[in-house]
Amino acid sequence: MQRILKIIFSILIGILFFSCSDNRSKTWTGHPYIHHIKNATSTPNKGDIIEYHIRQRNANGLGHSSYEDGKPKLFRIPEVDIQDDKMNRISPITEALMLMSVGDSLTLEILMDSLPEMLANKKEGESMFFDLKMISIKSKNDIEKEKQNTIEQGNKLSSQLKKNITAYKKGELKKLQKSKSGFDFISHEEGNGRQIKNGDIVLVHYIGQLQENGKQFYNTYTNTHPYQIKVGAGRVIEAWDKMLPELHIGDEITLFVPYDQAYGAAGSKGLGIPEKSDLAFYMNVVQVK
Repeated sequence: MQRILKIIFSILIGILFFSCSDNRSKTWTGHPYIHHIKNATSTPNKGDIIEYHIRQRNANGLGHSSYEDGKPKLFRIPEVDIQDDKMNRISPITEALMLMSVGDSLTLEILMDSLPEMLANKKEGESMFFDLKMISIKSKNDIEKEKQNTIEQGNKLSSQLKKNITAYKKGELKKLQKSKSGFDFISHEEGNGRQIKNGDIVLVHYIGQLQENGKQFYNTYTNTHPYQIKVGAGRVIEAWDKMLPELHIGDEITLFVPYDQAYGAAGSKGLGIPEKSDLAFYMNVVQVK
């Protein structure tokens, strides 16, 4: 029934689209579109990051839809002018998105004859239709501010981790706990998300330091992107594979790891970790994908 309703919807939109064909606007490169909802507020600029939904269809019905994926697409507008786009970084869809503000909806028609590289088995005169919905626009300036805030947050957390290491070595660290898997840790924030399980793909912001002197060897806040891990797959140190299934989404902890549960007797030259190094990590379980 749902499939039938989608086809009916597609046909109705198609009738509307073709009935208005004489009045349709066109993108800079000549592809016709209809702006169904136009809020006439700010549209994306070069370098902005946008979230949008897209539904693809042809004359016979619906194709792929981001609504079925359960989340909108994320895209950064190329930093190039359309008229100077020699490397075809701006597609007709990007052109249409650049005409939209938050809350707008638009239907774009792409004539396949004009884009021979897109479909090897296209029919002559065939068109594809793309129903677009703009969810959010994040400006380049906001992105840079967010990035700087993340870096500054990482610097503060790194400084606190070093202090916690000093207190831990002196036996003065308050609220020290023992995990089920046998590791010393302190909880900074209890998350309200579900518990992590083996096989999950999780995003973790973390800072790693040597217990010996507090020297930092890794900080995801520096590049502003959390680290992606498949839990229980043996792709991270043993301590992480054991500890992560004890955590919940949103948990923030400091974890103390003996060398034999980290990089072993050999250490890691690539990370600058000497032989038999005990480690400490600040960890924030951001998300499960």
